[in-house]
Amino acid sequence: MTPADLQESKRLSRMIDMYYNAPVWQPFMQRIIPEDVRFMQVFVDWLTKKGVLDSPLSMDKRGLLLFDFISNYDKAYLPAVALSWLTGGLPLKKIPFRVFEPVDEQQLAAAKCISGEIDGGTKCYAIRDGKNSNQITYIGFNPQTGSSMPVYVGVYEA
Repeated sequence: MTPADLQESKRLSRMIDMYYNAPVWQPFMQRIIPEDVRFMQVFVDWLTKKGVLDSPLSMDKRGLLLFDFISNYDKAYLPAVALSWLTGGLPLKKIPFRVFEPVDEQQLAAAKCISGEIDGGTKCYAIRDGKNSNQITYIGFNPQTGSSMPVYVGVYEA
């Protein structure tokens, strides 16, 4: 193994620690890595050019970097990044890219519940999958509690 190979291994390892091993970003990473074989290398190179691989970063900052990268790499993945952001409990008001659609009450009622439940105070948002336009994820929050964790997640398949 050459010194360059070792350096590359270190960069990949750091990116994996920052994103793949972080529960917030893991669902997105588990989706994109098998779907796009170039992603890891291109993302690591981009993070290296930004000079952030060796910096301690908050989950919010990691998310902002991921949004920035995906916005230029493949916009169809932006809804998946937003979904990881929201289901990971990061603040709704800080999400840098609005991917929400109007909520269709009939689709919401027909959505398969993944977790939680909807009550009278739940505010729901709809996010259409960028790679599968027939799939809509509904995320519900309780504005009365002020919590950034969703109280409901459901998926509707058209």
